[in-house]
Amino acid sequence: MSLVLKSGLLIWIEMQLLGSIGSESVAWLKILQNIMAIVDPVKLETATNGEWRSTLSRCLCLLVDDCQSCG
Repeated sequence: MSLVLKSGLLIWIEMQLLGSIGSESVAWLKILQNIMAIVDPVKLETATNGEWRSTLSRCLCLLVDDCQSCG
C-alpha cells in the first residue's frame, strides 16, 4: 500500500509500459492484479482523488493495445 501511495508505484509502472512491453505483458498483468488484491480502495480513493483508477486504467489499456498489436 505504501508503495502505491508514497512511492508512486502505479505511475512508475505506467512509465515502464510506455517504454516497451515486449513479452512481459503477462508479468505486468500479474503485478497489477496483485496490487488490486492488496490495496485498500477506499484509502486510495481518498488519498488520490480517484487518480489511482485512471492510472491503473491507462496501464491496462497499454497492455491490451500491446496484446492486440501482437496478435
